Amino acid sequence: MEEVSGWKVEFAPGATTAERQLICEHFQQKIPDCLVIKKGHHRKVERVCQSGADIYAKTNFLHNFRAKLRRLFRPCKSKMEFKVLLELYHKGINSLIPLAWAEKSQSFGESILYTRTRDGSLTLEDYWQSSWNRTSNQEKSKVARNWASLIAQLHKNGLFHPDPHPGNILIIKESHELLVIDIHHPTRIRNPTIQHRKDDLAAWAMWANLRISMADLAMFLKYYVQITSIRDFKKCWTEISDLAASRQNRFWVRHETNIIKGNHRRFAKIRSKGLSGHSLGTFIPAAIEIAQNLRLQSTFRDNLVTIKSSPSSKVYRTEWQGNGIIIKVIPWKTDLLSSLKRFLGFHPAKAQWFWANALRLRMLPTPKIFAWFMDHTTRQSIILTEDLVTAKQLDHWLEINCNNPNGIKAKVRDLARSVKTLHQRGVFNRDMKAANIMIDEKGEQYWVDLGGMGHLWVQKNSRRMKDLARLAGSFWNNPHLTNQDRMRFLKTYLPRKEWNLKRYKTTWRLIEYHALQRITSRKATGRPLG
Repeated sequence: MEEVSGWKVEFAPGATTAERQLICEHFQQKIPDCLVIKKGHHRKVERVCQSGADIYAKTNFLHNFRAKLRRLFRPCKSKMEFKVLLELYHKGINSLIPLAWAEKSQSFGESILYTRTRDGSLTLEDYWQSSWNRTSNQEKSKVARNWASLIAQLHKNGLFHPDPHPGNILIIKESHELLVIDIHHPTRIRNPTIQHRKDDLAAWAMWANLRISMADLAMFLKYYVQITSIRDFKKCWTEISDLAASRQNRFWVRHETNIIKGNHRRFAKIRSKGLSGHSLGTFIPAAIEIAQNLRLQSTFRDNLVTIKSSPSSKVYRTEWQGNGIIIKVIPWKTDLLSSLKRFLGFHPAKAQWFWANALRLRMLPTPKIFAWFMDHTTRQSIILTEDLVTAKQLDHWLEINCNNPNGIKAKVRDLARSVKTLHQRGVFNRDMKAANIMIDEKGEQYWVDLGGMGHLWVQKNSRRMKDLARLAGSFWNNPHLTNQDRMRFLKTYLPRKEWNLKRYKTTWRLIEYHALQRITSRKATGRPLG
C-alpha cells in the first residue's frame, strides 16, 4: 500500500508508469474534465482521459446505514472488486484490467477502483437495444457462443455473479468479445451442481428475454449445453424458463413496491400548496406550474385541445416548453367505493402512473408518464403523459388502411404478439379495447389508459380469455376484419402445441361467451361496451 495525497493506494503489478501518474493526478484533482458515464446514490463512474491513456474510475459511496454496517465486517467494494478482477485475469476469464484501488486514509467512506478496457465497448443490454435488430444471424451466433463461453468459465471456476443482468457484461463491437464487470463480491461454490447452474442461467434469462427473442436465448443455451454437458436440452430449457418467470415476479414486486411508495431513485415526491403525488425528478417544477394554471382557470385553458370529455375523465393536449403533453383530469367521486379506495390510498391517477412505469420496466410499449398528483383544492386527480403526436387508435388505423389487406394481416399478428407478451410478463388488462391501443407512424403499438391493469401471477386461462373477450367486443366486430384474421390472431397468440382447428374453435367459443356476458352486464348498467 502507498500513501498518495491522503489516500491509501494499491497498484496492480501490471500498471504502467503513465497510468500510475494519471491515477495520482486524479487523486489530486488535477484532471478537471472527467467524463461522467454513470452516476447514482451509491456509485459514480468516470472516464479519465489524458495523454492517450483511457482509464475508468469507479467511486463507491457508503450511501445508507446498511452499507456503513457492512463496511465494518468486510473490506470496501473497490478492494473486493480489485481482488476479484486480479483473480479473473490470472484464470484467463475476460474482464476489465485492474490498475489500482484506493481508500481515504482518515475514514472508511468512499473508495475508488481504477480499471482499463478497450475502445468500442458497450454493455450487452445497450447492444441488444441499439444494434441487435440489424445484426446478422452469423454475428448473433458469435455473440451467443461468446456469452455462453464466458458464463461457463465462471461456473467451472465456482464463481457466480452477485448481480446477473446484461448491464454487467461489456461487448467489444468489432470482435464481439464479452467481458464481465461489476463482480465485487461473487458467490463462490466449490463444486457447483447442475441446479446451481440452472438457477444462475435463469437469473440471466430473466433480463435477456425482455430484450431478445426466445430463439436467441435458445441458441445461447445450445452453446452452453455443449460446453457443460447438461442433458436433455428441452427439459432443461423448460425448467430455466419457469425459474426465470418466478424470478421476474419477485423482482417486479420489489421494484413496483418502491415505485408505488415513491422510493425509487428515478422518481420524486410532489408536496406543494395542496398538491401531493409523484413525478420524474426533472419534471416537478413543470408539473406544479401546470397544476396551478389548471386550478386558477387562467388563459392556459385556452391553449388546451380537448381530446375526450366524459363523466369519468377529461383529456387535453397542450404544448409545454416545446414538448407535447397529454393532461388527463379525473374528477373526485363521492360514492362509497371511491371514498373507501381513496381512504386506503388507491387513486385512479396513481394506479395509471404505477402501471405505466411497471410496463416500461417490463419493456412493454406505453407512453412515458411524467407525473401524477392529487389537487386537494379542486378535488381532481391529474396525470401528465407523453404525447404520441402521430399515433392513431387501432380502430381508426383500420379504417385508414382498409384497402391494405397485407398491412391488416401484419397488424393482427403484431397485436397477437403484443397481447401474448403482456400475459407472459404477468399482466392482464380489464380495459383491453381498440381505443386503448395506439399505432404510430412506424407501426409500433402502445398501451394507453392503464387503469384496468392487474397482476397475472398465475397464468389462468379464464383470465386471459376475459381479456381477449374485451378486445373481441370492441375490435373483432370491425367490418374490415375477417374470420381468417381471427384464425391468424389465435395462431400467433396460442402456443405452437395448440395449433389445430379444434383448439381454435374451442377458444373462440370461450371468447364469445365471455364477450356476451360482458356486453349484457354493461347494457344492464347503461354503459355500452365500446
